Amino acid sequence: MTVLLGLKSISELLKCPAARIEWLGADERARLEAMNHPQRRDQFRAGHALARELLTQQHGGHAKDWTLERGEHGEPRVLRHGLPSRAYLSIAHSGDQVFCAAASRPVGVDIEHARRERDWLALATALYPSEFVEHMEQLDAAGRQHHFLQRWTLDEALAKAQGLGLRPKELRTQVWSKAEGPAAQAWSWPRSGRWLALACDGNFDSVSQFWWYGENEPDASHLAWRWDQAG
Repeated sequence: MTVLLGLKSISELLKCPAARIEWLGADERARLEAMNHPQRRDQFRAGHALARELLTQQHGGHAKDWTLERGEHGEPRVLRHGLPSRAYLSIAHSGDQVFCAAASRPVGVDIEHARRERDWLALATALYPSEFVEHMEQLDAAGRQHHFLQRWTLDEALAKAQGLGLRPKELRTQVWSKAEGPAAQAWSWPRSGRWLALACDGNFDSVSQFWWYGENEPDASHLAWRWDQAG
């Protein structure tokens, strides 16, 4: 399986043909019309535009052939010419950027920008196992931010891939460790001021490669991960 990834700015995506409102499906239009905040509307249109671009790049056809519906836990369900397809998507946005993945099996992505200072240690204490918190206690402010957001984006991406949403009780016993080759279940791209993560619902043993659409991989120093449930 090849995973196609896209990372673009909202302002750029809103200018492309795939962002045309008339190409949205009934479910997409209903959701858009229910949004009152202009920024949220722009994020929605841009995310679905990037999704259409990736689907067209991966499967052919025209961007208007594809529509999206929302699943039980908010995951996008992909339709082609109004019929269910075997394509899977995940969309995330932060600041002025949208991150999206298209694949032939469930995947999840997340993106976070460090836009303001937070009490990262307090957040970790509320969410994560004591071992994770103890490690964060040894770090400076920048290290705590990096450590928390790297883990948070991985957790968000995995929750999307599993189609279950974030479950706080599971976070308490979920453990991430570095991985290589077919043992990997997720990747992250930590970069100054921005964190990206990609995960799937099982091992990536069937993934032959992943490609970045429209640009090179944003950082060659990506990390591979796998997760387990302790206890």
